[in-house]
Amino acid sequence: MKLPHPLKTARDNREKMKQEAQQIVKNYDKGQKPQPVNNKIIWYVIGGFVFIFILKVLSLLIGG
Repeated sequence: MKLPHPLKTARDNREKMKQEAQQIVKNYDKGQKPQPVNNKIIWYVIGGFVFIFILKVLSLLIGG
């Protein structure tokens, strides 16, 4: 069995990445801008702060 040459696969990957980048640029020029941050991450961060705040309030109520 002959293994593929690593530089050839790197060249193929580079060409594929160039095509994807050109597609992203075309979509950006058309006005289809990707969302910079996933909304789910923002909600997890807000939920984490709320959870910590609730724990802090409970510990103060208990007498900590």
